[in-house]
Parts: sequence; C-alpha cells; structure tokens
Amino acid sequence: MHCKTIITSLLLTAMFHSLLFAEQITLENNLVKKVITCSRQFPDQIRVTSIFSKEKKTELLAQSDLQPYFEFIIDNKLVTANDKIWQYQQQSFRQMENGGQEFIYIFQGKKNPVNGLEIRLYQQIFPNMTLIRERLELHTSFNRAYRLNKLNKKLHFKFPQYSLQRGTTGKVTEIRLATWANELIQIDQNATYDERFFKNAEDAHNLANCYMYHPQINEYPLIDNKSLLTKGPIDMIHLDGLGWISTYEHASQDNLKGMVKESKRDEESLLRDGL
Repeated sequence: MHCKTIITSLLLTAMFHSLLFAEQITLENNLVKKVITCSRQFPDQIRVTSIFSKEKKTELLAQSDLQPYFEFIIDNKLVTANDKIWQYQQQSFRQMENGGQEFIYIFQGKKNPVNGLEIRLYQQIFPNMTLIRERLELHTSFNRAYRLNKLNKKLHFKFPQYSLQRGTTGKVTEIRLATWANELIQIDQNATYDERFFKNAEDAHNLANCYMYHPQINEYPLIDNKSLLTKGPIDMIHLDGLGWISTYEHASQDNLKGMVKESKRDEESLLRDGL
C-alpha cells in the first residue's frame, strides 16, 4: 500500500454531477468518479473510499487499511479523518467561470478535542478532465478557540492523503521548482569559484548562483509499507501503467540555501517550519 501527500442531492448537468445517497458523497464526470463516505446521522469517519477511472475501468484506491484523508495536531492531540467524531452538516455549490463546479461540504466535530470545530471540504471538478482540486479549511464555532500544534517539534498537517492500489512496479518522480543554486548541467568540479560566489558556500558550485532558483527532478522507488516524504510541489506516481499526479500551490523555496548562515540554522525554527 502506498500513501500519497494527490464529491448532494441535486443533478447538475449531463456532463458531471454530485449526489448524496445515504452515507456517501459521490462526485463524478465522464472520466472519473470519487466517493467520500461519511454520516449525517451521528459522528463517524470521513473517508475517501473510491477514485475510479472510467476510461481505464480501474479503481485507483486500495480497499483496506486506508490512511486518514487528513490528520493534524490540535490542542496537543492527534486528530484524523478516521476518528469517529465528524458529522456531515450541509453543502453549498458554485458554478465557476472556467466551466468547473465547486462543492463545499461542511462537517462538524462532535467529540473532544474538536467538539464544535467546523471542517469545510472544498472539491472542484471539471468537464472532460480527471483533475480534482481540493482544499481543507478549519473554522471555529461556539466562540471556542483551538490551537494547532507540532508533532515531535515538526509541523504536522496532512491533506489530502490517499492509499493507492498496490502495483507490481512503482516509482515517484518529484519535481522541485525552487532549489537555490541548483546545477542544471554538469560542470568541472575543479573550476575556480566565480567572484560572485558567496563565502562559506561549499555545497554550491554555480557561476550564476546569485539568487537563482532552478527546477530539480528526483526519482524514488515505491517500497511496500514504507513512507516517502517529498518536498514537491509536483509528484508523479507511476503504478503499472497508470499515472497519478499530485501538486500543491508552492510558496517556499526547497531548502535554506542563501537564506541563513550555517551557524544560525538551529535558531531559525520559523524558517525551517516554512519549508
């Protein structure tokens, strides 16, 4: 099983629609179908139980041992979508000018530590595309304040998280977009440093490194029962002829090169959190 950092009640158009039957939210168009399982009667889990490719006639998600759709630390306690504490409340809909449609599903925490916390799950789907955009927002209610915390001194907010079908072969191609002083071509490592080269920058040997940020492409094998953490923002997962592309809105560089002095890295906790 591989996990990755990569939809009621109204018929909308003949092209794509969203339905809520019993305990399932279904979002689909002519190419893809996504199913979210939840409950409007009592507190329960929020699980993405299916992402089905109509073109390939293939289920993309594993059907057991599903990783939580989201998880975070709130008031020093780990909270996940697999906890039976979330209850469906309502939905709203927005027609987008680019032809897509946006659905907002609202869930409310019914037990501590999230009693009264509201989750707004945004799902955007588009005609003739397998692209699904999503966003998760936390909102407070009942005049109560909550605090997001770290786990083992590191930021911990995972969304979305999927358990993909096991493949006989698999790899991940990571594309980074903002690596400072990255080498785009092979160079003579014995060449002298350019006069623009920063002092104490032994790990970078680039004549044009003055605030240059370049793409960096890395490839990793997928190994059963092991986690793979990448910076991204683009990950392409290859499993037995199927491709899964996951990306997010990138807002930080890939490392601390050029930002802080080596001697002060341990003190720059806020910068490190931003990466």
